[in-house]
Amino acid sequence: SPHHQFAFAQPATKIPAGWFYLIQHSSWISTRATVRHARTEVYKASLLQTAAWMGGCMASPQLLACILCLVVSAGFFFLANSRSRATYGLVPNFPANTTNTREPAAPLLRSSAPAKTQPCVEPPARNRSANSDSRMIVETAGIRLNSRGRRSRYSTFSCTGVEYGDKTRGGCPHYCRVCQFSNVCLNHSSLEIQFYRGEDKTPLYYSQTGAAHYNFPTGLVTTGHIAIQPSKMNWSPRAVSQSVPNGAHYSKAPVTAFVSLNDYAGNFGHAMWDFMYPVFNTVQLVNLYTPDFQLLLAEHQGENPAVASAFIAPEDPKRSITALISRHPAVTPQGLAALHPQGTEAELTCFDKLVAGSGGMQTAYQRVRMLPFRAAAFVNMGIETETQPERPRITVLTKKGRRVIENSDEVVDRLTTAFPYADIVTVDGKDLAMMSMKSQLEEMSRTTVLVTPCGGMATMLAFLQPGATAVVMNLWHTGRNTSVQIDDYNFWNVEYLNLKQFPVTLEDYDGTSDRPKCEISRWSHSMELKEGGQLRDCNLRLKKRSLNRLENVVSRALKTWAAEYGRSFHTEKTP
Repeated sequence: SPHHQFAFAQPATKIPAGWFYLIQHSSWISTRATVRHARTEVYKASLLQTAAWMGGCMASPQLLACILCLVVSAGFFFLANSRSRATYGLVPNFPANTTNTREPAAPLLRSSAPAKTQPCVEPPARNRSANSDSRMIVETAGIRLNSRGRRSRYSTFSCTGVEYGDKTRGGCPHYCRVCQFSNVCLNHSSLEIQFYRGEDKTPLYYSQTGAAHYNFPTGLVTTGHIAIQPSKMNWSPRAVSQSVPNGAHYSKAPVTAFVSLNDYAGNFGHAMWDFMYPVFNTVQLVNLYTPDFQLLLAEHQGENPAVASAFIAPEDPKRSITALISRHPAVTPQGLAALHPQGTEAELTCFDKLVAGSGGMQTAYQRVRMLPFRAAAFVNMGIETETQPERPRITVLTKKGRRVIENSDEVVDRLTTAFPYADIVTVDGKDLAMMSMKSQLEEMSRTTVLVTPCGGMATMLAFLQPGATAVVMNLWHTGRNTSVQIDDYNFWNVEYLNLKQFPVTLEDYDGTSDRPKCEISRWSHSMELKEGGQLRDCNLRLKKRSLNRLENVVSRALKTWAAEYGRSFHTEKTP
């Protein structure tokens, strides 16, 4: 420090006051240096300090003191340079006038455009765009080959979650496990995944009791949903004592996710919450997500595998929700085997990386963020930029069938009268379902406040811009004498929205067209016994008090949005 320098130098000789000024303020020069000129400024500061010591040496009549000053000055010069490297991350060939920043977080998709950097000494300005934070998710850097540029001839694996044989954690010894495998192959004849352990006798793993295992257990992982029957979709690869055959055909996809679809996937909400989100979360969990991953459907969980044609693999690929996270359509093992003609080399399809075991990764059971999924969906749909509108937009979703707001026209009229400065839009669920997934995402992206019935349609709220508000109708619980939300456990992780579970009352069911039939639905027996009577399948007709509440909730949401994005409201609509 300058004080220590002063205390050391003063007894040796009388140094002019100007030199001490330079000594004491040279460190101030260093701290004022920006990262862009860090090396230049630090060297300049150290030279000033060295010059000060040399000046003191020349002014000293004592030879010993002069030599001592020179030694100290040289040592200080090297110390200053080493500190500059440690502080600013400088390297010997660091060019002058070049910005040096910390390595930025990996973006979702690689881009050929040069990265925009900011000096790390400046705090980043807040980016108020919708996707300022949403694109920063993990993407695999690619499959690494060995030093000779070749694939290994043997299979490897690693798992995360509950250890093998541990059956004490929540009663799910394999439900909570996710495994990744390298260099495994699908046998086109048996439709089994083969693990090539080689010819040695090394155990594959040890159980918690210390027992050696040379084959995988039947239930290494579960490939299905843990709360849907049959819940135990036990699966494990078949270990074979040989190496990967020469000339084996490898999938072009760098990563393959092996997951079971279930019978509920014919509903948009279930297809998203119970399947698509878990698939994405699983691949993210093991740090292997890439838009080029392949979805390989394992054994179907249920009795109707044809439900895949609704949303997972529809005839129109533009309506596929698989395209939200993958550039490849979903495929079954049978379909993958049929892509290759029969022959010696075509009897296998091998995978560089295969991930299995998404059973515990549903958003209802794991606190996993949903914003990365939204980011991947928008990028894969080609929606690169999103902007906040100058005028707020209120979107009211309507539908036919169950859980309908029967007086939705009255709701729209009430909102139009209350908020003349906002655009009120009604979107019918049937029309929404006929849109491409890209159009559906764009529709939600333009929405400031979403008003929606509960159930599968409410799943669209996941595609609102961060900071938007979703108002989801509750349902009345006759046993608890209060309103409850049917999908509250799915909404736990929608961390980027202002989510409002709208309370309804028993009077909001008066005058509807579906009672009392709606109270005797296919769910009634199990739900009445377990929950005491939810009106989960009944329509609503919002009465005056509920309309007043809705107006107040939307008003507060618009004020929040205006404050967040710097908008001002007008009392009249602008032309």
